Amino acid sequence: VSRVLFSENFYLVAIFFVVFDLEVLYLYAWSVSIREAGWIGFWTAFTFIAVLLIGLVYELSTGSLNWSPADRRKRAGFVPHIGSAGMNIADITRFNNIEELETDPTGKVP
Repeated sequence: VSRVLFSENFYLVAIFFVVFDLEVLYLYAWSVSIREAGWIGFWTAFTFIAVLLIGLVYELSTGSLNWSPADRRKRAGFVPHIGSAGMNIADITRFNNIEELETDPTGKVP
């Protein structure tokens, strides 16, 4: 039997899916019984959602959900040079802001 090696990103997404899937089940049960739960149930659900949103913001800020090669190069500090083998048209035409487009790349002002 051959073994297939998976990236840790697949396991992270699986864990995120399980956590947020359970959140949906909890919120569905809460929404069905909201009249019986009252204000205590409302604040409990609000706290639950706030904790999960904090977790989601943390995941996004650490880059756990970024899988693209450009994100990996950015984290590794890769700076492409003109003519390098790793460059493609997206790397050549990428810019950060409009001021970068208005300046001459050679440093000479026309």
